[in-house]
Amino acid sequence: GNSEGHPFQQQLVSSSADERGATFEVKVTNTGNVSGKDVVQLYAQQPYQRGGIEKSAIQLVGFDKTPVLQPGQSTLVTIKVKARDYSSYDAHTLKTYVLDQGDFYFAIGNNAHQALNNILASRGANPARMDEHGDPGCVHLWHNEKPIKLDKAYSGKVIGNIFQSAGLEHYGKRTGYLTRSDWTTFPKPYNKLKATDAMIHDIDAAGGYQAGDKYTSSITTKAKNGLTFAQMHKARFNDPRWEKLLDQMSVDDLVTLVTRSGQVAIPSISFPAQFMKDGPQGNNVRPYVEDGSKATGYCGEVTDASTFNRSLIHQENEAKAEDWIRTDTAGAYAPAMNIHRTPYSGRNFEYYSEDGYLSGEFAYEAVTGLQKHGVVAFAKHFAMNDQETNRQGVCTFADEQTIREIYLKAFERPFTDGHVKATMGSFNRIGCIWTGAHQKLIKNLVRGEWGSMAIVDTDMAINPILQNAGAGLEAGNTMWATSASTFHDQIVKQAAHDKKMLSNLRQSGHIILYTFVNSNGVNGLSTASRVVKVTPPWLKLAYTVVGLLFVIDLALFITLIRKSKNSAHITIESDN
Repeated sequence: GNSEGHPFQQQLVSSSADERGATFEVKVTNTGNVSGKDVVQLYAQQPYQRGGIEKSAIQLVGFDKTPVLQPGQSTLVTIKVKARDYSSYDAHTLKTYVLDQGDFYFAIGNNAHQALNNILASRGANPARMDEHGDPGCVHLWHNEKPIKLDKAYSGKVIGNIFQSAGLEHYGKRTGYLTRSDWTTFPKPYNKLKATDAMIHDIDAAGGYQAGDKYTSSITTKAKNGLTFAQMHKARFNDPRWEKLLDQMSVDDLVTLVTRSGQVAIPSISFPAQFMKDGPQGNNVRPYVEDGSKATGYCGEVTDASTFNRSLIHQENEAKAEDWIRTDTAGAYAPAMNIHRTPYSGRNFEYYSEDGYLSGEFAYEAVTGLQKHGVVAFAKHFAMNDQETNRQGVCTFADEQTIREIYLKAFERPFTDGHVKATMGSFNRIGCIWTGAHQKLIKNLVRGEWGSMAIVDTDMAINPILQNAGAGLEAGNTMWATSASTFHDQIVKQAAHDKKMLSNLRQSGHIILYTFVNSNGVNGLSTASRVVKVTPPWLKLAYTVVGLLFVIDLALFITLIRKSKNSAHITIESDN
């Protein structure tokens, strides 16, 4: 079709869809007077029944952008779609993804409204239900004879419900969910919700951690195996040398590596301090090492998503990667792909969209662009961090379908197809469980369904109660985002007498070391490189100055005390 004010014509040339996926070929012609690009958007409408799985009336399932077209020039755009992208999650009956029985409509359109009108026209709908004319020629129909489960995860594991505790129903509270078959069901705010004992138990991450065996002698530390961090470059994750390298580390080394974000050197394995930095708008607070000038600032992700241009966003993130390299920065706290749940969220500028699919597609391009050049991408904030008000510890309730189809959708492709190397977690709770201590989120989803060994980092580690290290380690959280010693001091003594915690620290340390040894964090190292702690001359001078000032202050303090005593003695004599 060709709409007024849009100088491009799109024609559906061929189309096919079934339980394996869909392929559409669209001819795009520039019918205007100037050169330009156009976006082909593909939408789907799933079969819907009252009382069945809730679904949107229309959803984006594919898109691509043309090259520059001269007036009169045409090009053929091919869009391929995975069946999972037009399936629904059935949280109640099949408890997995499903292609429902019935008619699936696919339509091209310049936006969701136009695509929906095209589908309504193809179904012979009353024009009064449409806000503009629809074109049936832009629609493809696939009839699915019976429900088909899509329960095989990327890793090969079976997909099933894991977020039952995220709903208020888990705590015996009755909630109403919106159904599109009855708009009077629009939810009302909860104003008088009181925490039950079960909710308080889950909220208390620190109280939920149970220490392991106090005898840790079976775990080797401080071994003299002669291995270095750089020697493990390109070693497989299950290479037996990793165990020997970890054996060289002391308890303090392991706690330091995990709770100080890899930002402190570990001489026992010649691990150099790594540096991570925000963010989606570029690493523009770090100077270039060659001349001290500041790195480049980039536009917000909401602008990126508005381009609908995959290759452009990939190239943009390759350019960002160069900045990370030139500023000697190993990790990028980017991309960010939380959802524009409300227009008023304080971080929307650094998130892509209100659409989980669109967000995930651009996050994939960002991750692969950054990591192509050795930067460790930290996809953030994992997960359901969709408000800034009270974000430290807010309990976010949702059902399994909502969590998977909207909020986790943005992260799924970056983790699976994109093989993101790290993720920054979030301050919030899913249900009543802090995300960093949520075993179902980390072990079942990330490690299980998605088959990822990515670093799972906290958001800025500033709250030892909420971001409890013991509970987080047990759930699979890998690293605490701080260079300070707060979390180190919290557990370093306990770890020496807690076999479970020490084992968890080794697992986390393995993931951290494996990730950074296969990044630009090894730039400049050789297998013979040794890392030693030294005190630079300027710091020695600073220590000397501080020491002298302390001596002077102490002398003045003693003098003042003596004068004070003498004054008091004289006063007493005069009173007599």
